[in-house]
Amino acid sequence: MQKETKKRLFFIVLSVCLVLLLYNTLSFFVDAINDSEEVNGIYIGREILHCAYDKKFINYRKLVRKAIKGNARAIRKIALIDCESSASSFIFNGSVLIDIIEIIGEERFIHIVRNMNKNQKILLRAGIFGGMDIQEHLKGKKFKEVFPKIYAFVHE
Repeated sequence: MQKETKKRLFFIVLSVCLVLLLYNTLSFFVDAINDSEEVNGIYIGREILHCAYDKKFINYRKLVRKAIKGNARAIRKIALIDCESSASSFIFNGSVLIDIIEIIGEERFIHIVRNMNKNQKILLRAGIFGGMDIQEHLKGKKFKEVFPKIYAFVHE
């Protein structure tokens, strides 16, 4: 009887795991083919969606949803996505970072990314600078004026 119970328990656990795996896989693909390029009011260029998926199989929309809720891990992942090979992806990622920073605030953002090395800070600075070019309300403004704390952080 004890052996039979263990087998049933194993089968139930295995079944639940398979169902969860199937659900996550399907939700990822449904989200990946969704025509919407906006998540909670944040515009996301298609290029960054493809770059994030191609580089590290990252579901960028899901990451943005978590980031705007203040999820530190998601914010750090977005800040560190490496899409250097595609200028438009790099700029769109910078624009998304700007939106996230405007939601969570400079201090919280800096606290989350405080352990960045020099090269990561250079990429962050370039991404935000590029993202400012496609943000209508930031066109013509200087990085140092818009985000003074982040500007100081990336120049440390």
